[in-house]
Amino acid sequence: MMTFLQMTNALIALFCFASFAWSIRSFFKCEEKSHFQMQCIQYLGALSILIHIFLMITDHSPLATHKAISVILFTLSGSLFWWTLYANKAQPLTLAYSKDCPIHLNQSGPYQFIRHPFYTAYTLAWTGCLIQNMHHFLVILLIPNLILLVSLYIQAAWQEEQKFLNSSLKRRYQMYQRQTGQFIPNPFKILNNESYNRHMPF
Repeated sequence: MMTFLQMTNALIALFCFASFAWSIRSFFKCEEKSHFQMQCIQYLGALSILIHIFLMITDHSPLATHKAISVILFTLSGSLFWWTLYANKAQPLTLAYSKDCPIHLNQSGPYQFIRHPFYTAYTLAWTGCLIQNMHHFLVILLIPNLILLVSLYIQAAWQEEQKFLNSSLKRRYQMYQRQTGQFIPNPFKILNNESYNRHMPF
């Protein structure tokens, strides 16, 4: 029988997975055929989800510490994902690896702190899958899966930044790069960023 912590973990994880799947179908714009790398992201993400769900159903023996950490990671992932989604509701983004030219620079919501919050949210969720199942032999599938996914996110982020640097938004983006971290907040950049401090709510 599943414990309260396991049930909480399962519900939050499923919420994250459902959110990711929904966004691909209903939020992100797809103006061209999905690129091979984007298809790899979808297949690798689906594999992580299937393994995690299988283990949630069949294996009730993960350590309490692992369960607690994964709950925290899934909660952070879901919260960051929907915060980022809300920040982009007026102008939804295109899918990763799209070749469109950027026409606006979003610096609201989580973009005040990091430049690629969607990729950070995804990485938090897949890391939660890994930690939850560290005790199981199927973790040998999740480890390379996580490495490949993070590699694809880094490549996609680099491509997106190059699009900005080759657009009319180049100067604004270069300033934005100096003020924010790429995937995690950079406290040194935040402290040195006077424009950031002016937008703080306190």
